[in-house]
Amino acid sequence: MKAKYPFTVLESHYRCHPEIVEFPNSEVYNNRLVNKLDPRTTVGYVWHEFTRRHHYFHGNGLENLRRLFVSVDSYAVQPLNSSSWQNVGQVNVLCDFLRALYNFRAPNGMMINNSDAMVISPYREERFLVEKKLKEGGLRVRANLTVDGAQGQEAPIVFFLMVKPSENPRNVGFVGVKSRLNVALTRPKDLLVIIGNLHIWDETATKKIKANNHRNLMLSNLLVDVSEKGHTLTWDGSKTLTETQAPADVQYPCHDPHRKKRVYESQTPVPPARPSTNPAATPKPDTPRGLGQSMHAAPEKKSSGALKLGWNKTVSTSAKPPQEPAPKITPAVPVPKQEAHLPPTSQKPQDTLAVGPKKPESSPVDLKKAPLGSSMHEEAPSMAATTGNSSEVTPRVHKQRLVEVLRDQIRVLEKQLDYGIDVSKAGPMTDEARDKVEDMLADLMGKLTKASLQLNRM
Repeated sequence: MKAKYPFTVLESHYRCHPEIVEFPNSEVYNNRLVNKLDPRTTVGYVWHEFTRRHHYFHGNGLENLRRLFVSVDSYAVQPLNSSSWQNVGQVNVLCDFLRALYNFRAPNGMMINNSDAMVISPYREERFLVEKKLKEGGLRVRANLTVDGAQGQEAPIVFFLMVKPSENPRNVGFVGVKSRLNVALTRPKDLLVIIGNLHIWDETATKKIKANNHRNLMLSNLLVDVSEKGHTLTWDGSKTLTETQAPADVQYPCHDPHRKKRVYESQTPVPPARPSTNPAATPKPDTPRGLGQSMHAAPEKKSSGALKLGWNKTVSTSAKPPQEPAPKITPAVPVPKQEAHLPPTSQKPQDTLAVGPKKPESSPVDLKKAPLGSSMHEEAPSMAATTGNSSEVTPRVHKQRLVEVLRDQIRVLEKQLDYGIDVSKAGPMTDEARDKVEDMLADLMGKLTKASLQLNRM
């Protein structure tokens, strides 16, 4: 869209519930989609009754919520002799969810069956683990797919397992790729359950993801969106899905910083205002009083509107009810200011056009060995060699060649990130190497955006 290439955007949407498609509509389709789905479905009714009868849902304000982020405090690992990732804790939660939904019967007798549920995983090893656990538990689903395999598929209920490689908040893997994330979020019709870990992807980690690489901007915005809207549920064991009556001393665990803030503000007691000790403030005896009020009682002192509770925290004591914090406005992604190394205008057209960042003296990732596409640090072919006649080379041809080279280099880096292989060591990519490749990718994408805009103005 930004480069003004011909494209076609869908405007009518018949698949997802409005709550599910709201975020992809704003992130990908610029709010062009018009939802025409009838939300009154069997699965929607059964889910509404299920959440209404289990206190972990209605007690957290999640009754009949159609997009739910379940935070599980578990971490992904790499199986032996594999470069892929799997998260055992997320798969166990998935099995508990399926078992609870399959066994629940609504008041009118309706139930959710195994043909209603689809599981989407970003990694191959996670999909294998899901298949193994489902077989051990005697459970079945409509489909168990990777994100790429889910393209073009749909189901009433989708469980999206957001497997995050390693504990480094900046290392998000290709679960943060915008195209893949959009596919996973737009497969469900009635219910989307995202299983991830907000204990790692907290507010600080979200800012790091956004600052590190705008390639993962949609993932960062998704984490902020579910947190600010309160669409999060912290896993508290199997009782999260089985307990119907809340104990008297129930305390819900919480990984969501925004939900913690709202609970703190709503549960903080406000002490009464102290009576004034100023004799001048004592009313005269002939002042009218209400029933049961002392003739010499001091008038109530107006609260200043804030109360310090220690730890440098302040809680409002005004009579107005607490208001929800205003939603944060995600700033536009800044375009990197680095320029491609174009030859000066005084040079002849047949001079070689150098593109991309300069090769550092020592780098743990030797991108020249990349098996896909051109090398990251090789110079582009000369314009004279490309056209065969240096007199026919124009600034537009220079810019077109620059755009082509940048696209080739971006494809090389994206393939390396997708497969997670360090070509210099012929093994899995380390966190340090991945960070450097993601930084180079962000720089190249910024250059490509700027070069494309300049080309369209020519």
